Amino acid sequence: MYRIHPFCKTVLALVLACGIVGGLAACKGADVEKDKKEITDVISKTYDSAIALDDSVVDELLKQANLGDMGDMGINGKDILAAAFKNFKYKVGDIKISDDKAIASVHVSNIDLKEGLRKFEDAFGTWAKSDEGIDAFTNKDADAIGNGIRSALDTGFGDSSLETKEADVSINLIKKDGKWELENRAELFDSMVVGY
Repeated sequence: MYRIHPFCKTVLALVLACGIVGGLAACKGADVEKDKKEITDVISKTYDSAIALDDSVVDELLKQANLGDMGDMGINGKDILAAAFKNFKYKVGDIKISDDKAIASVHVSNIDLKEGLRKFEDAFGTWAKSDEGIDAFTNKDADAIGNGIRSALDTGFGDSSLETKEADVSINLIKKDGKWELENRAELFDSMVVGY
């Protein structure tokens, strides 16, 4: 009967052990990469929904921006959001995972919203004092007033001289029932108002 030398047994055991450990490390690495992809998808989907002003998030966005229902003032909050976030950009960076919690670093950028809002107010004030604006307010023409607001929004938030603001923000996520989700969507929506 052929006997394996003890040294060979030791080497074989080490090779097998390394293979098992390597396999486990590869599995764990694959799980981490899968988690990071899912986290990136969750963040991207939420940002993209906000930029597109999907009905599922627009009320929350209006609340976060303190715009609420401004219909009685002739101002459509959704129009303001559309103008304010038209140039918003984001890039998901490093993701740190610890058990069922994760923190994602996201680089965000947008126009200077304070200055954009000021330019919007100036443009709307100029329009309101024009013959067209005076006629619209005198005749209580909601459509004409709405057009004046949208035009002022385009002028104010679309001004090419507006500076770009950038920031790195942290977004917290938790894993529930095997799926990653934002711990607090308001945290992500807050990050869209860069430097405000």
